[in-house]
Amino acid sequence: MTDDERTYESVRPSRRQAIWLGIAGVIVVAVAIFIGQNGEEVSVSFLWFSGEVPLWLLIVVALVLGAILGQVGLYLRRRSKRRAQPED
Repeated sequence: MTDDERTYESVRPSRRQAIWLGIAGVIVVAVAIFIGQNGEEVSVSFLWFSGEVPLWLLIVVALVLGAILGQVGLYLRRRSKRRAQPED
């Protein structure tokens, strides 16, 4: 095996990496379509904030905040279960 062949083999992505790259590509295309279809401005009023924002941005912010709150809740639940277990 020559040096060129070994270099090519070490750079070529594995099957798992290729699958994840394909999935990431599909997600990028889906997000681009989502943004294109939800670009209209909507009026938002929350506490002292009021303004116009793109609909896609509002949805993405809500999804991110929901994911963060879900992870925090999961962490707190696991932590309380660990504290409740008797130590041996």
